[in-house]
Amino acid sequence: MALGMSARTPVDAFLHWMQVEAGASPRTLEAYQRDLRGLTGFLKRRGIQDPNAASPEDIEAWARWLAKRGLAATTRRRHMAAARSFYKHQRAEGRLSNDPLRRLDPPKRPQRLPRVATAKEVAAMLRAAAEGSMPVRDVALLEVLYGTGIRASEAAGLRLRDQIPAQRALRVMGKGRKERIVLLGQPAVRALDAWLQERAIRVSGKDEGRLFLSRTGRPMDRKALWKRLRILADAAGVRTMHPHRLRHAFATDLLRGGADLRVIQELLGHARLETTRIYTHLASSKLAETIAQHHPRA
Repeated sequence: MALGMSARTPVDAFLHWMQVEAGASPRTLEAYQRDLRGLTGFLKRRGIQDPNAASPEDIEAWARWLAKRGLAATTRRRHMAAARSFYKHQRAEGRLSNDPLRRLDPPKRPQRLPRVATAKEVAAMLRAAAEGSMPVRDVALLEVLYGTGIRASEAAGLRLRDQIPAQRALRVMGKGRKERIVLLGQPAVRALDAWLQERAIRVSGKDEGRLFLSRTGRPMDRKALWKRLRILADAAGVRTMHPHRLRHAFATDLLRGGADLRVIQELLGHARLETTRIYTHLASSKLAETIAQHHPRA
């Protein structure tokens, strides 16, 4: 997403600031632009051309409108987060004295627990990868995702220079352009070594230095990576697989093994510890299942 220097509206100015100064990713910019367009469109239908002129009553009416549209609580929270960021920036720039969202509480976060990939599902996908059209790359990709818990977008963005062989680690660029180090287990190290040997003969044209390449030798983007995982899941007979299920499994397995929650937060690249706490519920539910199945006095 490209924004010109001569931003015409408060929202344009805010998005330009996010892109140039805050270093927001294109996906984040697109989401904020979409959500703020919805807010300004609603306000214009109420006769308010400048979003900075919105009152708390206007914002509360907007929140009710979002709910009437049947949007999930998580989606409404995202809309409100975009609005909060926008108005916070307006106050910081001196364009607004009062926060029109001050009386608005975000919808409660749903308590649904994310689905976690099981060890059997991962093993089945690894077997499918080993028998697929690009076995060396696909095994390495799965081992890295499951062994580090990084996001699909982070895996797609990995470059050769992000490897730290001496530490058996990878340097990952996460959300908000925050860099972190993730460690590789021995299976991932072996799989990556094998892929690097094959990668050297697969690269086509100018080598952009991306770690994971497509069949044609071009860098894999996030969509291509997701598509490949779905293909491997289908081949393995695994339903509803996506990269975040591997990420959830990584975190849950660490917690069940006794890892400190703040260490897991650091490895996952979560900005807030509260985001990581979901895995305490996942681990507890797994432990309860184990006790119910195997303890004689359960």
